[in-house]
Amino acid sequence: MKHTEYAYRLVLTSAVMALFIAAVALAQVNQSMDSNLSVNRENLEYFTGLNISNVTPAGNDEYIVLYNNGDRAPSLLGWTISIDSTKNITLPDYVFDPLTSVNIHFGEGETNRTNLYLDQGTNILNDQTGDIKLLDDTGALITEMKY
Repeated sequence: MKHTEYAYRLVLTSAVMALFIAAVALAQVNQSMDSNLSVNRENLEYFTGLNISNVTPAGNDEYIVLYNNGDRAPSLLGWTISIDSTKNITLPDYVFDPLTSVNIHFGEGETNRTNLYLDQGTNILNDQTGDIKLLDDTGALITEMKY
């Protein structure tokens, strides 16, 4: 009888220890995830209003429309447009106001308040389907559109 009781206590103690170790490990993972999430939340709060609202992938004037529905005027300096995860285009310094949009043209032209020209040539975008991502200067995803 004593051996059975001892074995039972040993199994119970082992189970409690295993649960304790798992709880500590989970707390560390959650803490790590929370610190990463807080960085992303700050980024999201600052740039919540930016989104790609349209893609025109065919023709001689390929462009995307980036809309700023937020309350800040971000500079796009050092930001990247990623096309189908195969081509990355770094953006120049360009600031646009809240509640406005900018047409980001891949071809040549004269940049003004509503049009940003990147001088990348033609046939940059896939004419049928694709994926456009806007990444900030740290590489964080700001907005994405599949077309």
